[in-house]
Amino acid sequence: MAIAVFISFKGFSQEVPKGFELTEIVKIAETYRLAPNLSFNIHYTYSDSAQPNQVIEQLDGSHKIHNGKFWSMLDSIEFLQGNLYSLGIYHKDSLIIVNNRQDYTSVMQIPMMDSLFRESNVTDMQVTRLDDSTRSIKIQFTPQTQYRGYEMQYDLNSFLIRKVKYYMPDPGDEDNPPVSSGVVCIAINFLNYSEAPINEEYFNEAKFIYRQGNELLSQPAFTGYRIIANIQDQNK
Repeated sequence: MAIAVFISFKGFSQEVPKGFELTEIVKIAETYRLAPNLSFNIHYTYSDSAQPNQVIEQLDGSHKIHNGKFWSMLDSIEFLQGNLYSLGIYHKDSLIIVNNRQDYTSVMQIPMMDSLFRESNVTDMQVTRLDDSTRSIKIQFTPQTQYRGYEMQYDLNSFLIRKVKYYMPDPGDEDNPPVSSGVVCIAINFLNYSEAPINEEYFNEAKFIYRQGNELLSQPAFTGYRIIANIQDQNK
Protein backbone atom coordinates (compact mmCIF):
# COMPACT_ATOMS: atom_id res chain seq x y z
CA MET A 1 0.00 0.00 0.00
CA ALA A 2 2.81 2.42 0.86
CA ILE A 3 4.45 1.75 -2.51
CA ALA A 4 1.15 2.35 -4.34
CA VAL A 5 0.62 5.66 -2.53
CA PHE A 6 4.17 6.77 -3.36
CA ILE A 7 3.76 5.94 -7.06
CA SER A 8 0.43 7.77 -7.20
CA PHE A 9 1.91 10.89 -5.57
CA LYS A 10 4.94 10.87 -7.82
CA GLY A 11 2.82 10.48 -10.94
CA PHE A 12 1.00 13.77 -10.34
CA SER A 13 4.05 15.87 -9.45
CA GLN A 14 6.51 17.52 -11.84
CA GLU A 15 7.00 14.73 -14.39
CA VAL A 16 8.91 16.60 -17.13
CA PRO A 17 12.55 17.15 -16.08
CA LYS A 18 13.43 20.75 -15.28
CA GLY A 19 14.75 22.48 -18.37
CA PHE A 20 12.68 20.35 -20.77
CA GLU A 21 9.37 22.19 -20.39
CA LEU A 22 9.88 23.94 -23.71
CA THR A 23 9.96 20.54 -25.42
CA GLU A 24 6.31 20.05 -24.42
CA ILE A 25 5.39 23.45 -25.83
CA VAL A 26 7.14 22.62 -29.11
CA LYS A 27 5.24 19.31 -29.35
CA ILE A 28 1.95 21.14 -28.82
CA ALA A 29 2.78 23.77 -31.44
CA GLU A 30 3.84 21.12 -33.95
CA THR A 31 0.63 19.14 -33.37
CA TYR A 32 -1.39 22.07 -34.65
CA ARG A 33 1.07 23.25 -37.30
CA LEU A 34 1.34 19.81 -38.94
CA ALA A 35 -2.27 18.65 -38.58
CA PRO A 36 -3.58 17.24 -41.90
CA ASN A 37 -7.16 17.95 -40.81
CA LEU A 38 -8.17 19.40 -37.46
CA SER A 39 -11.37 21.26 -36.58
CA PHE A 40 -12.38 22.52 -33.15
CA ASN A 41 -14.47 25.14 -31.36
CA ILE A 42 -13.35 27.60 -28.71
CA HIS A 43 -15.23 29.36 -25.92
CA TYR A 44 -13.73 32.54 -24.44
CA THR A 45 -14.71 33.98 -21.08
CA TYR A 46 -13.55 37.30 -19.62
CA SER A 47 -13.83 37.95 -15.90
CA ASP A 48 -12.32 39.79 -12.94
CA SER A 49 -9.44 37.69 -11.57
CA ALA A 50 -10.87 38.22 -8.07
CA GLN A 51 -14.18 36.68 -9.20
CA PRO A 52 -13.30 34.29 -12.06
CA ASN A 53 -16.67 32.52 -11.97
CA GLN A 54 -18.60 35.73 -12.66
CA VAL A 55 -18.28 36.09 -16.42
CA ILE A 56 -18.29 39.66 -17.74
CA GLU A 57 -18.10 38.77 -21.43
CA GLN A 58 -17.98 35.57 -23.48
CA LEU A 59 -17.34 34.72 -27.09
CA ASP A 60 -17.44 31.60 -29.28
CA GLY A 61 -15.35 30.73 -32.30
CA SER A 62 -14.47 27.98 -34.77
CA HIS A 63 -11.07 26.90 -36.11
CA LYS A 64 -9.91 24.66 -38.93
CA ILE A 65 -6.32 23.58 -39.76
CA HIS A 66 -5.31 21.71 -42.91
CA ASN A 67 -1.73 20.94 -43.97
CA GLY A 68 -0.24 24.26 -42.88
CA LYS A 69 -3.29 26.34 -43.74
CA PHE A 70 -5.79 27.60 -41.20
CA TRP A 71 -9.16 29.31 -40.98
CA SER A 72 -11.02 30.74 -38.02
CA MET A 73 -14.16 32.74 -37.32
CA LEU A 74 -14.51 34.69 -34.09
CA ASP A 75 -17.65 36.76 -33.81
CA SER A 76 -17.65 38.66 -37.16
CA ILE A 77 -13.90 38.44 -37.71
CA GLU A 78 -12.59 35.83 -40.15
CA PHE A 79 -8.95 34.76 -40.44
CA LEU A 80 -7.39 32.48 -42.98
CA GLN A 81 -3.96 31.30 -44.08
CA GLY A 82 -4.00 30.39 -47.74
CA ASN A 83 -1.34 29.58 -50.32
CA LEU A 84 0.13 33.08 -50.52
CA TYR A 85 -1.19 35.24 -47.70
CA SER A 86 -2.68 35.43 -44.24
CA LEU A 87 -5.93 37.40 -44.29
CA GLY A 88 -7.92 39.05 -41.54
CA ILE A 89 -11.43 39.94 -42.72
CA TYR A 90 -13.24 42.33 -40.38
CA HIS A 91 -16.75 42.10 -41.71
CA LYS A 92 -18.32 44.74 -39.44
CA ASP A 93 -15.66 47.25 -40.46
CA SER A 94 -15.52 46.20 -44.14
CA LEU A 95 -11.76 45.76 -43.83
CA ILE A 96 -9.33 43.13 -45.17
CA ILE A 97 -5.80 43.03 -43.75
CA VAL A 98 -3.28 41.09 -45.84
CA ASN A 99 -0.07 39.70 -44.30
CA ASN A 100 2.62 37.29 -45.43
CA ARG A 101 2.13 33.61 -44.67
CA GLN A 102 2.71 32.68 -41.06
CA ASP A 103 2.66 29.54 -38.94
CA TYR A 104 -0.45 28.89 -36.87
CA THR A 105 0.62 29.62 -33.28
CA SER A 106 -2.21 31.75 -31.96
CA VAL A 107 -3.73 28.71 -30.28
CA MET A 108 -1.35 29.29 -27.35
CA GLN A 109 -2.34 32.96 -27.03
CA ILE A 110 1.23 33.96 -26.08
CA PRO A 111 4.34 33.85 -28.33
CA MET A 112 6.19 31.08 -26.50
CA MET A 113 7.94 29.94 -29.70
CA ASP A 114 9.71 33.32 -29.83
CA SER A 115 13.06 32.95 -28.04
CA LEU A 116 13.35 36.73 -27.52
CA PHE A 117 9.96 36.78 -25.81
CA ARG A 118 10.95 33.94 -23.50
CA GLU A 119 14.31 35.49 -22.60
CA SER A 120 12.75 38.88 -21.84
CA ASN A 121 9.53 37.83 -20.14
CA VAL A 122 9.57 34.28 -18.76
CA THR A 123 11.12 33.46 -15.39
CA ASP A 124 9.93 29.89 -14.86
CA MET A 125 7.91 27.06 -16.41
CA GLN A 126 6.58 23.93 -14.77
CA VAL A 127 4.83 20.88 -16.22
CA THR A 128 2.67 18.77 -13.90
CA ARG A 129 0.30 15.88 -14.40
CA LEU A 130 -3.30 16.57 -13.37
CA ASP A 131 -4.80 13.14 -14.04
CA ASP A 132 -4.30 10.03 -16.19
CA SER A 133 -4.64 11.97 -19.46
CA THR A 134 -3.97 15.63 -18.67
CA ARG A 135 -0.85 17.71 -18.11
CA SER A 136 -0.60 21.34 -17.12
CA ILE A 137 2.03 23.91 -18.11
CA LYS A 138 2.29 26.91 -15.80
CA ILE A 139 4.39 29.92 -16.77
CA GLN A 140 5.65 32.70 -14.53
CA PHE A 141 6.60 36.11 -15.94
CA THR A 142 8.83 39.04 -15.09
CA PRO A 143 7.07 42.02 -13.44
CA GLN A 144 7.43 44.25 -16.52
CA THR A 145 5.57 41.94 -18.90
CA GLN A 146 1.87 42.37 -19.68
CA TYR A 147 1.06 38.88 -18.38
CA ARG A 148 0.44 38.08 -14.72
CA GLY A 149 0.11 34.32 -15.04
CA TYR A 150 -0.59 31.55 -17.55
CA GLU A 151 -1.72 27.94 -17.45
CA MET A 152 -2.39 25.51 -20.29
CA GLN A 153 -4.02 22.11 -19.82
CA TYR A 154 -3.50 19.58 -22.61
CA ASP A 155 -3.89 15.90 -23.46
CA LEU A 156 -0.61 14.15 -22.65
CA ASN A 157 -1.12 11.63 -25.47
CA SER A 158 -2.42 13.76 -28.37
CA PHE A 159 -0.87 17.10 -27.27
CA LEU A 160 -4.19 18.82 -28.05
CA ILE A 161 -5.04 21.74 -25.79
CA ARG A 162 -8.06 21.48 -23.52
CA LYS A 163 -7.96 24.82 -21.74
CA VAL A 164 -5.88 27.99 -21.55
CA LYS A 165 -6.16 30.54 -18.76
CA TYR A 166 -4.11 33.70 -18.45
CA TYR A 167 -4.16 36.97 -16.50
CA MET A 168 -3.47 40.52 -17.69
CA PRO A 169 -3.74 44.05 -16.22
CA ASP A 170 -6.99 45.80 -17.13
CA PRO A 171 -6.52 49.56 -17.60
CA GLY A 172 -10.09 50.02 -18.80
CA ASP A 173 -11.17 52.68 -21.28
CA GLU A 174 -13.75 55.42 -21.74
CA ASP A 175 -16.58 52.95 -22.28
CA ASN A 176 -15.50 50.19 -19.88
CA PRO A 177 -14.01 50.93 -16.45
CA PRO A 178 -11.31 48.51 -15.23
CA VAL A 179 -12.33 45.50 -13.18
CA SER A 180 -12.16 45.95 -9.40
CA SER A 181 -8.99 43.88 -8.95
CA GLY A 182 -7.22 45.58 -11.86
CA VAL A 183 -6.42 42.18 -13.41
CA VAL A 184 -8.62 40.23 -15.81
CA CYS A 185 -8.80 36.47 -16.21
CA ILE A 186 -9.20 35.20 -19.78
CA ALA A 187 -10.13 31.53 -20.09
CA ILE A 188 -10.41 29.61 -23.37
CA ASN A 189 -11.94 26.15 -23.57
CA PHE A 190 -11.17 23.99 -26.63
CA LEU A 191 -14.10 21.80 -27.65
CA ASN A 192 -15.37 19.34 -30.26
CA TYR A 193 -12.11 18.28 -31.89
CA SER A 194 -12.53 16.51 -35.23
CA GLU A 195 -10.08 15.07 -37.77
CA ALA A 196 -12.65 14.80 -40.57
CA PRO A 197 -11.52 16.04 -44.03
CA ILE A 198 -11.88 19.81 -44.50
CA ASN A 199 -13.05 21.54 -47.68
CA GLU A 200 -10.16 23.48 -49.30
CA GLU A 201 -12.51 26.39 -49.98
CA TYR A 202 -12.08 27.52 -46.36
CA PHE A 203 -8.49 28.50 -47.18
CA ASN A 204 -9.06 30.15 -50.56
CA GLU A 205 -7.78 33.75 -50.49
CA ALA A 206 -9.22 34.31 -53.97
CA LYS A 207 -12.71 34.41 -52.46
CA PHE A 208 -11.79 37.78 -50.96
CA ILE A 209 -8.97 39.37 -52.97
CA TYR A 210 -7.22 39.22 -56.32
CA ARG A 211 -4.13 40.85 -57.76
CA GLN A 212 -4.25 43.27 -60.68
CA GLY A 213 -0.72 44.25 -61.60
CA ASN A 214 0.92 45.25 -58.31
CA GLU A 215 -2.37 46.09 -56.63
CA LEU A 216 -4.55 43.90 -54.40
CA LEU A 217 -8.28 44.39 -54.94
CA SER A 218 -11.37 43.00 -53.24
CA GLN A 219 -13.60 40.55 -55.08
CA PRO A 220 -17.05 41.82 -56.23
CA ALA A 221 -18.74 40.05 -53.30
CA PHE A 222 -16.69 42.31 -51.00
CA THR A 223 -16.97 45.58 -52.88
CA GLY A 224 -16.47 48.42 -50.44
CA TYR A 225 -14.03 46.51 -48.26
CA ARG A 226 -10.82 48.48 -47.68
CA ILE A 227 -7.56 46.53 -48.10
CA ILE A 228 -4.48 47.10 -45.97
CA ALA A 229 -1.46 45.15 -47.28
CA ASN A 230 1.32 44.42 -44.79
CA ILE A 231 3.41 42.21 -47.05
CA GLN A 232 7.18 42.35 -47.40
CA ASP A 233 7.20 41.99 -51.17
CA GLN A 234 4.51 44.20 -52.69
CA ASN A 235 4.97 42.43 -56.03
CA LYS A 236 3.64 39.16 -54.66
